[in-house]
Amino acid sequence: MIFDSIPSGIEAIVIISLTMYYFYEQFSASENIIASDKYQTWISLGIMIYLAGTFFFYLLANNMNKSEILKYWFFTYIFETMKNLLFAYSIVAFYNTKKETKKIQQLPNLDFTH
Repeated sequence: MIFDSIPSGIEAIVIISLTMYYFYEQFSASENIIASDKYQTWISLGIMIYLAGTFFFYLLANNMNKSEILKYWFFTYIFETMKNLLFAYSIVAFYNTKKETKKIQQLPNLDFTH
């Protein structure tokens, strides 16, 4: 099996680091909006869980023989399912934020009679 495990490992480390920085920024912000209501939070969490869960599988893929890969590869499906569920929830959160912003929109003040 030919797989570039070192570049994928470096990529996973960089993306996980950036995702952790995103969470730091979101949770330290002094906004009134709850970070868990944003769809971006759920997408970032899904990416982070998937990459953290499959990190060592992809990193060691070149050093394992085919029987070992087939024996343990189903663990990656667990993290992929979790990622897909979080992505699906982010779509629901996105729909709910769009519905709420339509209700909050105000009409412009067009009163010119002063």
